[in-house]
Amino acid sequence: EHAAMDDGGGDGGGDDGLFAGLVRPQVSLFYLVDRLHALLKGGPDAPPDPPAAAEPRHAASAPWVLHLSRRLRDDHLALMEAAQDVVRDQAEQVGAASTAEEALDAAGVLGDVLDEARALPGVAADAGPEALVDAWVRSACPPAPLARSIQ
Repeated sequence: EHAAMDDGGGDGGGDDGLFAGLVRPQVSLFYLVDRLHALLKGGPDAPPDPPAAAEPRHAASAPWVLHLSRRLRDDHLALMEAAQDVVRDQAEQVGAASTAEEALDAAGVLGDVLDEARALPGVAADAGPEALVDAWVRSACPPAPLARSIQ
């Protein structure tokens, strides 16, 4: 049995403790890692992604290590400023979200979550986005006693 998302308040926001204690921190971390990775990976001289398992891992990552060291050495001030923007954007978008659906949308993963939720057992074929997000969160959350201890 998973912790309930809906507290019966009718606002569609789900259980505030579960959302604030489990969902928002996980979505925030994903948002920050994804955006910071894109920031560090970017640039006109970025090497292409290495083919999966084409070479030993250390050999395939060598161009990325060189690219990242150049970016950090040459653009560290601009990268620091851009990283501050990423953190500010996270606070304004994911941090200000009042529902799991809003947070997932701000992180850019709502579509993937909805697709994954549709494949969950017991989810109605005509379920709306709020019900799908609720089902997905319930499937991803720890059992109720653990969820309460995290809150």
